[in-house]
Amino acid sequence: MSVQVLYDTVRRKSVMYCNTSGRAFGPLFDDCDAVDFFNWYEDRTDAPGDIRSLNDNTLDIWVSEWQADIDPEPTDTQIYGAGGGA
Repeated sequence: MSVQVLYDTVRRKSVMYCNTSGRAFGPLFDDCDAVDFFNWYEDRTDAPGDIRSLNDNTLDIWVSEWQADIDPEPTDTQIYGAGGGA
C-alpha cells in the first residue's frame, strides 16, 4: 500500500496514484514534478499525514506551498534603466 507516480513520456506529465485502490489523485504535474512534490511533502514535519487522505482543496494548498519553495518570488524588486532623462 503506497503512493506511486505514473509518468507519460510522450506528454511529459505525471500524476500520483494509490497502488491499493488504483485511483489517481491530485493535480496533473509537468514532467516528473509529481515525484519531486511527493518527496517534498513526505519530508515535511508539519505535513498532516497520508497524502492520499487529503481533500482536493488541502492538497492544492500544499502544492502551492511546494511551488513557492521551488520558485520563490523576489522579496525586493529593483528596476534599472527605467525612467526618462533629464
